Amino acid sequence: MKIVRLIPPVLIALFVLVAPAGAVDQSVSAPDYEFTPKSVSVDVGDTVTWNFKGPSEHTSTGNSGQAEKWDSPLEGAGGSFAHRFTKPGKYQYFCRPHAEFMKGTVTVGKDTAAKSFTSVKVKGASRTIKLTVTLKEDAKVTLSVKGPKTGKVTKSLKAGKRTLTIKRLKAGSYTATVVAQDNFDKKTTKKAKATVR
Repeated sequence: MKIVRLIPPVLIALFVLVAPAGAVDQSVSAPDYEFTPKSVSVDVGDTVTWNFKGPSEHTSTGNSGQAEKWDSPLEGAGGSFAHRFTKPGKYQYFCRPHAEFMKGTVTVGKDTAAKSFTSVKVKGASRTIKLTVTLKEDAKVTLSVKGPKTGKVTKSLKAGKRTLTIKRLKAGSYTATVVAQDNFDKKTTKKAKATVR
């Protein structure tokens, strides 16, 4: 004879109560010409749903150049649009027809890096200045130089050891400024001197 043991209902209820919570859906309302609330904070994996209620048509469109990209179609009263956020950062968005004043912000997760880079090396050579930077996180890095000639280059770079170069410079002494801006809009800055031959 086979003995079958059943799990008591009390234990099942206890398991359900301590099971990890899933992703959350945060709502943003667009009653007419504004997003309410203007700023929301969610965890990585959560979804933000925009509910359009006003008589005018609106969109939820992420600013260009951000790690997360989204652009809803035009939605009128009763329409909605949802986007699931998978990358930590601070994201600005707007309504396409009312971009000058209808804006909002979604902050996803926490910023875990105090500074974006661990090392910066600026080296001058023949008509060029080269930056070598070791990034702890993805960041938009800007190298700008001032001296006999000015120059600037900006690139979105992945974490790790990366390089940027400014070419066609005149010979002389330069002051280089390196700015790394992470996905939370926090900036890490360093200045250095370099000589171009």
